[in-house]
Amino acid sequence: MRTSHTSLIPQAPEAEWALVSAFVDPANSRYLGLARQLLKVRDFHDPANAKMFAAECAVADAGLPVDKVSIVEELRRTGNLEAVGGAQNVTINFDLIVDEPRIRQWATSIREAAWKRHIHKAAVRLSRVALNGETADEGLAQFQTDIAGLISQGQASGLGTAESRVRLINFDELEAMPEEDYDYLVDGLLVAGGTSLVVAKPKVGKSVTLQNLAFAIAHGEPFLGRRTRQGLVIYIALEDKPANIRHNLRKMGVRNGGNLLFWIGRSPENAIQWLRETLREYKPSLIIVDPVQRLLHLSDTNDYAQVSNATEPLIDLARRSGAHLALAHHAGKGDDYLGSTAFFGAVDTLLRLRKRSDGTRSARSEQRYGDDLEETVIELDRATTLIVPRGTIVAVEREEVSQKIIEILTTAGHWVKHAEIAESIEARRELIGTALCDLASSNRIQRVGSGKKGSPFQYATPGMPVPEQDVRPQAESIVPHIPNPEQCGFPIPDLCTESKDTIQEMSLESDGIVDHSIPLVPALHASSAHGERPPRDLKDGAQTPSGP
Repeated sequence: MRTSHTSLIPQAPEAEWALVSAFVDPANSRYLGLARQLLKVRDFHDPANAKMFAAECAVADAGLPVDKVSIVEELRRTGNLEAVGGAQNVTINFDLIVDEPRIRQWATSIREAAWKRHIHKAAVRLSRVALNGETADEGLAQFQTDIAGLISQGQASGLGTAESRVRLINFDELEAMPEEDYDYLVDGLLVAGGTSLVVAKPKVGKSVTLQNLAFAIAHGEPFLGRRTRQGLVIYIALEDKPANIRHNLRKMGVRNGGNLLFWIGRSPENAIQWLRETLREYKPSLIIVDPVQRLLHLSDTNDYAQVSNATEPLIDLARRSGAHLALAHHAGKGDDYLGSTAFFGAVDTLLRLRKRSDGTRSARSEQRYGDDLEETVIELDRATTLIVPRGTIVAVEREEVSQKIIEILTTAGHWVKHAEIAESIEARRELIGTALCDLASSNRIQRVGSGKKGSPFQYATPGMPVPEQDVRPQAESIVPHIPNPEQCGFPIPDLCTESKDTIQEMSLESDGIVDHSIPLVPALHASSAHGERPPRDLKDGAQTPSGP
């Protein structure tokens, strides 16, 4: 199947051979549907490869297993077995690594070569027109007709023919597609080939956070406590000054400066095209745009259609290049992004930064893929300009309250009641209670009392002598009077030992007493050992017996 023919005609022999060889292995048949979406048989330059791919598709359409036996039989049936070099050429290449990205890569190479061949043929026709003495106008007209024909077929879009673009798949094909494993640039946070929006109000730390991200990717070091994949970074700074960026990165301790490339200043002319060419030339792992508004020059950031149309090319560039695109954007009221919801809808990760009441900063994310980053308190190390995550905001607030509790107890020098501690700290009662419980369970403080009336919880630092219990006279308890059966005018049934079939329930009616039989469950063994209950006089004005 591998062709040795060399020619100036555009072709992708290695990609063709790899793709058709991949589907001889039954383990790779799950990718055949993807290849068929991207390619047509006519896109192959080598006729042998085209016949092989056609046979593989025919086997799949027949519902047969796509393997060597079935492919050979299909080639024999169609009379193409000798054209591919015989059965010995239908072999599994065990050295070939096959996955979805490689299938896409091979298909793209084959497709682009097919497109170039069409252009080549049109150019050859144009040259022949000139050699035959025809006018330039006639030649150009024919060339334009050829190109228009290709465009009408959908070739110019890079997605194959119009037929391949609109081909629908059924659920069985969808079910057969392999599970997509997300390739993260920052573990669980930023997806390779994805986009993110970093949002904060002015002076909260967007730029410093993004500079930390750039440093982390360039050196393969953690970002916000998460692992990263090392790679080339392009930092497009459209607001910050060179001196400030240089100062911050120098303090961070840049050791691999070759992995950090910068554009500093005004947005380039025709920014999207410039960015496309830059991605093609440098192949970065991360592109940072700070801020995105200065790149897109939107006249109205609240216009959903305008924002969506402007961000779509950026998303497409990231997806096609495999680089992650991080966009800085300003926040409005309530620490939310400024402008249309199209900003949020366009990206895979929304990273929000906010300034807390105590001056510290926190970060949290909303993810399209993976789990959201729980709001995490971050601190800036002034000596290095590196961001250090302290922990989730819940854990940090609890520890802050714990420290205040320890300070109160240390200053007091004696046992302090729960209510007194709660009144001394500005925090939620639930948070104070949780902190006290955690401190006591970890033996960082002592606790006595039962937490009930008369015995409140009291707390002290370790080593404080336990206070003596208050000696208080116990009030006489009021216990409901339980009559003695022997003193009653009638026996009291014992529901645990009685074996009667029914309990006689008394009700008042005009004719006197009426018995209502209530069946007992087996567990209640009512007994008639004490005899029948005597009737009481319940006539008008009569009093029921109240006891002995």
